[in-house]
Amino acid sequence: MSAARSMATRRAGRLKAAPWPVLLSVGVAFAFALGFPALVVDDSPGYLDPARAWAAGQGLREGNGHPLQYRLPLFPLALGVTIRLFGEDPRAFTLMNVGFLVLAALVVRRALRPRGRAVADAVAVAILLYPPLLTSAALVLQETLLSLLIAVVFVLAGRAVEGPSIGRSLAAGAALGLAALAKPTVLPVGVALAAIIGATGRRSWIRVGALALGCALVLAPWMVRNQRVLGRPEITTGNAGHTLLGGTVSNRIENWNTFPEYVEARREWEQSGQAEEPALDRHLARVALRRIAAHPARWLGLCAERAIRFMLPARTWFVQAGLSRTGTFGPTYLIATAFNVTLFALAAWLSAHALRKRDLALLVGPVIVFGHLAAYAVVYSSPRYGVTVGPVLIAAAGLALAEIRRGRQRLGATTAAEGAPAAP
Repeated sequence: MSAARSMATRRAGRLKAAPWPVLLSVGVAFAFALGFPALVVDDSPGYLDPARAWAAGQGLREGNGHPLQYRLPLFPLALGVTIRLFGEDPRAFTLMNVGFLVLAALVVRRALRPRGRAVADAVAVAILLYPPLLTSAALVLQETLLSLLIAVVFVLAGRAVEGPSIGRSLAAGAALGLAALAKPTVLPVGVALAAIIGATGRRSWIRVGALALGCALVLAPWMVRNQRVLGRPEITTGNAGHTLLGGTVSNRIENWNTFPEYVEARREWEQSGQAEEPALDRHLARVALRRIAAHPARWLGLCAERAIRFMLPARTWFVQAGLSRTGTFGPTYLIATAFNVTLFALAAWLSAHALRKRDLALLVGPVIVFGHLAAYAVVYSSPRYGVTVGPVLIAAAGLALAEIRRGRQRLGATTAAEGAPAAP
């Protein structure tokens, strides 16, 4: 009888200790995936075409049959695996993306557990249920995958700072390289992370080298493939030059293939015989850099405007589903905007607090958030920036609130001690 009672007590204890808010949030996220098939938007074919080719056993190829060069391989491969297993079922795509979001929430939760279970659970629930993050999973786009990869970079870089070692730095670099195989805008963040890792512990230059080596080892096979297939040892041709050029012109471009500066640059490239720049995007980047050098102040102003715009909540799914319109600011969107502003303000506070305390581990999250924002603003990358750093942004806000609470508790304890009567 006592053994049965003891087993029942242990079972009740385990049930009580279970993270029910997190588990319920995971259930809500997957219920959303089952109820809302993924929507195909303008950028989706660039991922779906190589995914279909890979699933058919033809390798990663563009829609025209040429080897993949305008996209990075990670998301097309993820889509390809899903297509091979489940076919082109839009619900399967949403389930895949929700799976990435759930993994991001759990990875961040595990990393924050030493700071307190309540903080870790609250952050995980916020990641899973915040509408701009959850609804982005119902789009055939890679931002949710990128949010997982950046969350892994956040966790591993934080460990490399808290417990400096060559192995941890190597792992953080590998995570950075993997994220770059989805979107190379994460690479500039690696420079800032290298500075933080180099500022902690001894043998700093060796650990910074390990970070770079880990990143290079992951990127090397793809660069070798590009050398063999495309004749250029680069990460991707992409469209960074195209967007960089557009970012020197305006933040209100209606058609990216017809604005006059692009048309003129393309005509110039075609007439040059393509001898100096075999890839159009490289030529566009050169034209963009000339424009930046000619009018740096105007370009910086455009970058600042983009940075502010990118901090607004992503609502691509709501627009595509007919639930919202671009350029409008209804009550719900204003509430979401206020929430986003609070998150960024807390992340900024955390960066100042970390510098004041010289706690570089706390600085990792804000560096990723604002470093990635700067990269997106410079190359005019995507208005869905907030999705890519969403888990890390919410984690930074959670850490900031935990630090504020801890500071108040210490202040209260100090005040109580000072007000206590002296011993006789």
